[in-house]
Amino acid sequence: MSSLDFPKPLPELNLPKKEFSMFPSEEFANPGELYTKKLEKIEKALLPEGHGENSGLKEDAYWGDYRTTSKYINIQYRDHGMIDGDLLRVIVNGDVIRSREYLSRGFNGFKLNLEEGFNKIEFYAINEGSALPNTAQYRIVDDKSSVITGKVWALAAGVKVTIIIIKE
Repeated sequence: MSSLDFPKPLPELNLPKKEFSMFPSEEFANPGELYTKKLEKIEKALLPEGHGENSGLKEDAYWGDYRTTSKYINIQYRDHGMIDGDLLRVIVNGDVIRSREYLSRGFNGFKLNLEEGFNKIEFYAINEGSALPNTAQYRIVDDKSSVITGKVWALAAGVKVTIIIIKE
């Protein structure tokens, strides 16, 4: 018989053996990480000051300076949590403007004519209502109905927050 053409055996290749896995071995970055910091910043802005286990900001706080050319502003506030009897005092430039404001579901407030330069506004938590702490939301709106500043808070009784509005 003539020699048949059989394929020649290949030399044995010693390739590293990989375990079978249904998960890809390549690792890619988590696309959610791109948004994590942005979402944490938004979450922090939405949560009331002093939230969490020890809810209720326990010491006075300063929440910034804001500039405006408005002749007046509207100071508005409401209860942000359960309507439970939270009371608020509003002090402007050292004078008590509202001595005992009951915080309800809707915004209440008043118009304030601004003095040239600094206008110091203080919100003082008189009590914490029946559901602790004193939860409120304030906003300050200029004469063109644009919000200058606003925030949600959770305050212990006796704590005040201060905002400065600078009329230019």
